[in-house]
Amino acid sequence: MRRNPCKDYDGHIYLDNKSSYFYDLELEHFLEDLTFYARHIPKDARDILELGCGTGRLTLSLAKAGYRVTGIDISPCMLQRAVKKYRSRASQIHIHFICMDITKMAFRRCFDVILLPYNTLNMLVNISDLKQCLNLSRQYLKRDGRLLMDVFTPDRQLVNLHRKRLVQLNSLPCPDETIIRKEVSRTYHDKTYLLDMTEIYHVYQGPTKLPTETYQYNYQLIALSKEQWEMILTDCGFMIEATYGDYALNPYFPSESTKILFMATPKKTKF
Repeated sequence: MRRNPCKDYDGHIYLDNKSSYFYDLELEHFLEDLTFYARHIPKDARDILELGCGTGRLTLSLAKAGYRVTGIDISPCMLQRAVKKYRSRASQIHIHFICMDITKMAFRRCFDVILLPYNTLNMLVNISDLKQCLNLSRQYLKRDGRLLMDVFTPDRQLVNLHRKRLVQLNSLPCPDETIIRKEVSRTYHDKTYLLDMTEIYHVYQGPTKLPTETYQYNYQLIALSKEQWEMILTDCGFMIEATYGDYALNPYFPSESTKILFMATPKKTKF
């Protein structure tokens, strides 16, 4: 049986239960980026806003560390999983989950730290939406607050493909005997800086050589260079304090890095 719940890109992915389930299987135990956030969240910070919190992977870890965390995501399915995990925790932790578009967020208070983790900004394929999100982030950061941002950027291999597909295969960890194989293909358009993504999940149940179910998702990401990200941050009123090329805080190298980590603060306004 073949399903294609996201044939036409509408700006979002993970809006259905199945893709949220696949996301959780793949990333629930991924915590490599937690070290980056732990090192760069100020010691006196209390209130954290996470944009694109997904199924609560980082949200729960930060709350367990003692922070008051607000996590927002546009996908009700992702948030349902996050809330379920939150309610299963016996310890007293402070989390507030909200279903909200990060380009239209509205709050009555400001935050010490705002996180844009794991390619959240890459999902906004229009520059105007990127700037809207960052302008709102600056608005809801305290004057001495901090923005921590994790974005994907194309390395030389992807840029040199010139619209040819790059295919990757891997398997997802499953709690039962089910086998899920994931196929990802990427096509980069250097004139528009858009990355066409296709994710196909083949589900194998029981002793069969053929998948019993196949799910396909087509969507796009924006994949900008370091210089372009820096220009957008500056245009939106941020001052970049630090830049890294991986979670180990190594320098960014264009030929090797597919990730850029930014630490930025609001520019000081002169009165």
